[in-house]
Amino acid sequence: MASTAVETPAWAIQLGAFSTREKADGLVANLRKRGYRAFVLEYRASGKVLHRVRVGPEQDRERAVAIAERLRKDGFQPVVAPHP
Repeated sequence: MASTAVETPAWAIQLGAFSTREKADGLVANLRKRGYRAFVLEYRASGKVLHRVRVGPEQDRERAVAIAERLRKDGFQPVVAPHP
């Protein structure tokens, strides 16, 4: 019987999804200036490409939630999501 490895989930904080890469890159640059580990993740749905801006990833969900709270205090509307 083959055993299956259980992957440890990772968490990221999503701050937006943009139709243009330029807008996403602008937000990433802003977040990086503030010290966050921001990146863009492309998402394809219904024939369209969205550029999701996320911070992380974090192995610990509580840590991701704490980062999301800091981002909320900075005026963002963060959502903690499984990564990738």
